[in-house]
Amino acid sequence: MSRSLSVPRCLVVGALVALSTLGAAVTPAAASSLELSYQCKIPLIGQVPVSVNYTLDVPKTWRVGDDTPRFAVSAEVTLPALRSSRLVVVPDSAQGEVKLESSVVLPQGGSLKVKVPLQLPNTVFPAPSATVQGVATGTYPSLVFDEPGPASVTIDKFAMNLRFLGVEGEPYAFPSGPIFDIEGNPVAPSDNDPDTTDIPCNVDAGQETTVATFEIEPGFVCNCGLPSAPTNLAGVPSATSVALSWAAATDPDGTVAGYNVYRDSARVATVFGTSYNVTGLSPDTEYSFKVEAVDDDGATSASAPVTVKTKLSDGDSVAPTPPTVTAKRPTTTTATLSWSGSTDDVGVVGYDVFLGDTLIATTTGLTKEIVGLSVGTEYLFKVVAKDAAGNRSTPGTVTVDTGVVIETWDTLVTNMSGTATLKTMVKGSLPMRGSVALILWPSGDLSGELRLGDSLGRLTALGFLPVTAKIGFVPSGQTTGSLQGGVLRTRSLMRIKVKEVKLFGAIPLAGGNNCQTKQLTELNLTANGASVASPLGSGLAGTFAMSDLNGCGALNGLVSPWTAGGGNTIKLSAVPGA
Repeated sequence: MSRSLSVPRCLVVGALVALSTLGAAVTPAAASSLELSYQCKIPLIGQVPVSVNYTLDVPKTWRVGDDTPRFAVSAEVTLPALRSSRLVVVPDSAQGEVKLESSVVLPQGGSLKVKVPLQLPNTVFPAPSATVQGVATGTYPSLVFDEPGPASVTIDKFAMNLRFLGVEGEPYAFPSGPIFDIEGNPVAPSDNDPDTTDIPCNVDAGQETTVATFEIEPGFVCNCGLPSAPTNLAGVPSATSVALSWAAATDPDGTVAGYNVYRDSARVATVFGTSYNVTGLSPDTEYSFKVEAVDDDGATSASAPVTVKTKLSDGDSVAPTPPTVTAKRPTTTTATLSWSGSTDDVGVVGYDVFLGDTLIATTTGLTKEIVGLSVGTEYLFKVVAKDAAGNRSTPGTVTVDTGVVIETWDTLVTNMSGTATLKTMVKGSLPMRGSVALILWPSGDLSGELRLGDSLGRLTALGFLPVTAKIGFVPSGQTTGSLQGGVLRTRSLMRIKVKEVKLFGAIPLAGGNNCQTKQLTELNLTANGASVASPLGSGLAGTFAMSDLNGCGALNGLVSPWTAGGGNTIKLSAVPGA
């Protein structure tokens, strides 16, 4: 039975009794803090230590039967530097949700599980080698206690679902795939957003997890003739609905005004009769229902809950055909699954992807990239097609053996120098310096980072105007490529910034940190005669194009046509002795 929703008939009597208890005033909320250490699993980076300092503004005392306020909760999260040999481009910032699970230990014994989602605002990483701190905040729900005595709040579980962002504000998405905790157990994804990353965490052993304690004091609870609880609640399911019915409730000192209908603790309707058809449900799914009687004073009493499972279908009983699944293994820790489209007499609505018997993804497409695999391990993947009626195909299966690493460059960094030649309406050469860091995988694929420094050069515009220009190259994402048959090929995406353009070397025309190409430049480079011992071979060379500029000031429209165009070349060689 719950508290009344409006003023009951015995309010006057209750007020007189309550006046005698006002001597024990409720103590205002006070901040309680607790710091816990965790081990968290971040894709591509691995296991990292994370410190969380929790703060709860919990009232020190409260009365039986009164609603507590919704008190503030914060979690100050400290992460180590996000640098890894497999993460050579570090995200610039992160934002998202901290998933906090707690328990309220009740005075009469037992506990109440409470989930509190905390929001982490966009937090900028100060430097690639520096620790990261962010504060996630939220609100603890209001509580009502039935018995006096000591109570407390303990921290049970902590996890994060973050959206990492690059320097330009673009999503930095880790490759999707199965999620594993520190102990190697699969973890179900918290959402299907490809731009967010789930980070499971395990608390370090031997720590006190009680964050706040408080006292529940005796109070006055008015029990003014509640209606009886509805009985004989039952449900008749179809594939997408459940028809509920129940025996009418009675009220000792009034009338029953209606009934609130709940599905999985959420109110879905208020009715005046003793039946209701709950619609919009999913096939082959269990739901919990209860019905609450409400009298004319707003007092309520709830029925015992009943669980009903919807039917697989109302008529369509034909399952989709099983998909044929294949796998490509580009590295020792990832695999890309693909499958043929299944057919169905009505229509296929999606596919469930399993690692063994654990669901790891749901998709409407025909491919799924899997990450976080272990070297030298055999995995069994299953893909099941499903239709709108809930019919499911027999699984299509494929086995993936990740093999062993044959040869790896452990973040081999090579310093380079060379020239870039512009062949647009601005012509001339720019001196170039930079570095490339590459990892070679057993398949011959490469991943890494190409960095080019700012370059200042003397150029000619329109065939006769002498100008000086300072150009910058900002990488967007990782460099990818391959080493096959003595030929190294790399692909990098760059944002080209025109930081300074001066006529006759003295008259400013345009520039600044916001003066940049509208579109990313694709820089494809090739090196012949490459090998593990000499990765750049005879040197990297390639062509690139520049799009129109924006953010260059009042003369943007004058300078942009000078630089836009293709056919530009770049040549880079390893610096001897570097």
